[in-house]
Amino acid sequence: MNRRFAIALVVFLGAWSVSRSASVPVGAAVDQELLPEAVRQQLRESINRAKKETPGAFAVVDGLVGHFPDMKEQSLGRGTNAVFVLDRIGPDALFPLLEVLVYGSPEHADLDADLWPEIQCMLVVAVGRIKDPRAAPILIAVLESDLVDESVLKQTAAALARLETDDGVRFLISILDDPSRPADEKRAVLWGIGNSGRLEAAERLADELRRHPKADVAICLLDSLHYAGIRARSPSAEERTTDEQPETRRVIAEAALWAVSQYDDDTQVRDAAGIAILAACDPETSSLISDAKKDASPRTQVALDYLEELWENSTTRKFCLR
Repeated sequence: MNRRFAIALVVFLGAWSVSRSASVPVGAAVDQELLPEAVRQQLRESINRAKKETPGAFAVVDGLVGHFPDMKEQSLGRGTNAVFVLDRIGPDALFPLLEVLVYGSPEHADLDADLWPEIQCMLVVAVGRIKDPRAAPILIAVLESDLVDESVLKQTAAALARLETDDGVRFLISILDDPSRPADEKRAVLWGIGNSGRLEAAERLADELRRHPKADVAICLLDSLHYAGIRARSPSAEERTTDEQPETRRVIAEAALWAVSQYDDDTQVRDAAGIAILAACDPETSSLISDAKKDASPRTQVALDYLEELWENSTTRKFCLR
């Protein structure tokens, strides 16, 4: 990890304050006054430098924010197409995006206040796709913020997870371990942490699943495990470690099969488990299903038969096991 980033992250976590400034700019997802001085200074310097080097990127981000109502009216939906536009800019979009998240967009104060959560979701999703660890302190600040709703918290947790840093994943887990954290923050973390593809995240999701929560929570956990499976098979995961990847995929497959056996009368849980199994694409999935069938009840047998057929006929299986 970049040494300057690591130092800034430690300073940030140690210097967090619970006070908030009297006035927050329109559109800001965090109160900049709550950011440690070192983080603020480094961010401002980086933004100013980027404005000189890549002014066009700032113009594009500003344009997407300003025209968001038009995109929504044209049914482009929650800024998804805008994110693809930002993908084409690449890493140059990082500081324009962070500028709006921290300093807001006063020039667009006339936008409907109800649009800002969707705009902020667009911004944090785009930040996560850039995968630059310099964004971590700001994403953490958004998670700590009381200025955003749960939809933004979810996308921010996912964006922080996508950075695939040890500190980022452990910070997300620390939210789950902290009894003082609000329920919406914890739901957001459970929804987003799978995007890291890290073994530690998959194990925590599996542990939460084995506590046998209500079906809707189980589906959320399985959805997150689905993303963990996708990320665990990504090229970056192969570069990161050859040991963690297969173990992560095994944890996901075993957790999904456990869910099928415990929620065998819930087709939505079964379907979510099937998607997670396909995403993990563990080479031993057929054997795992066969073992699960041995002591299964007749109703669970039916659910496992469905998963076995899904697995055997999956193009995903044929692709990742060839």
